[in-house]
Amino acid sequence: WNGPTITDSGGFQVFSLGQRKIKILQGDEEANLVKITEDGVEFRSHIDGSKHFFTPEISIEIQKKLGADIILAFDECAPQPSDHDYTKEAMERTHKWALRSLAAFKSEIRSTKSETNSNVQNPNNKTVSNFDIRYSNFYHNWQQALYGIIQGGVYRDLREESAKFISALPFDGIAIGGVAVGESKKEMREAVDWSYPFLPEDKPRHLLGIGEIDDIFDVIERGMDTFDCVIPTRFGRYGIVFVDPPVGNLKNRFRIDLNKVVFAKDAGPISKTCSCYVCTNFTKGYIHHLVRAQELLAYRLASYHNMFFINNLVKKIRESILEDKFQELKRNWLG
Repeated sequence: WNGPTITDSGGFQVFSLGQRKIKILQGDEEANLVKITEDGVEFRSHIDGSKHFFTPEISIEIQKKLGADIILAFDECAPQPSDHDYTKEAMERTHKWALRSLAAFKSEIRSTKSETNSNVQNPNNKTVSNFDIRYSNFYHNWQQALYGIIQGGVYRDLREESAKFISALPFDGIAIGGVAVGESKKEMREAVDWSYPFLPEDKPRHLLGIGEIDDIFDVIERGMDTFDCVIPTRFGRYGIVFVDPPVGNLKNRFRIDLNKVVFAKDAGPISKTCSCYVCTNFTKGYIHHLVRAQELLAYRLASYHNMFFINNLVKKIRESILEDKFQELKRNWLG
C-alpha cells in the first residue's frame, strides 16, 4: 500500500469492548470487559480475561511506533443511548485526554502533581491539573499528523462545546467521533451539522465510522474531507458486494448478497461498469460458489471489489465537485 495510513486511538475499541461481557472462569458470572477512569481505561482481554490499562500516552506511543501518517487523540466514545449527564462526563474526559494526547505527541509531558503554576488553561478557561503542556518550542514529528476528536453524543450543546474546545487546540486536523454507534441517520447528520460551523477552515475534517453510500454523499456535501469505515471488508467477509445504479439503489442499499442461489449460474461480473480486478476476471456465479464453499478467496475478492468500489465512487465525487456537477451525480445515485 503506497497511500496514506491512519490509525485509531482505541477509543472506539473501548466502546466496542464495553458492549461485551465474558466469563473469567467456567461457572462465573459474566464480567464487564471495560472500566473507565479519569486516568485511562482498564480492560480485560476477550481472549483470556487478562487485565490491561490503556492511557492517552500509551495510545500515542503505540500509534507513533506504528508509523501511520495520521494518528488520533485518545477519546471516550459514549454508547447510545446515553443520557446528557453521562455524555457530558465522557466529553469532558475526552477533552482532558486530548490535552494529554497532544502533550505525549509533542514529547513535552511531565507530571506536575504539586505544582499549581504548571496547570494548563484549556480553551474553556477551566484548569486541567497534573499535566504540563508546553505550547512553546513544541517538537513536531513532520512525518505524522495528530487529529483531535469531537464528542458530545446526540446533544447539540455538547457537540458545539466539544467542537469549540477541540478546534481551539493545536491539532493538525479535526475528527468528529461518536457517530454510527447506534443513533439514527438523522442524529448522525445533526451531529455533523452542529459541529461544522466551529471547525477551522485551514485544517482537514475527518468523520469517523461512516461508509454507507447515501451517507458518503451526505457527509461530503456537509463539508467532510475524509471518512473511514469497516463496511467494505465486513460486508466482503459475508459475501456482500456493492453495486452501482441502476442495479444498486436506496432500496437494496447499493449491495447484493452473493450467498443467494439466484447468482449460482450468473455469468456476469459483479458490476458491468466496474473496472476492478475482480469484475474483469471473475463472475458472480464463481464467487457465489466460493462463498458457499467457504473458500477464503471469496472474502478476499469481495473485499477487494468493495474497497475499489468505494474509492472509485469518491474519485467520481471529487471530479464532480471540480466540474460543478456534484448535485447531478448525487441525483443519479440517490434520486
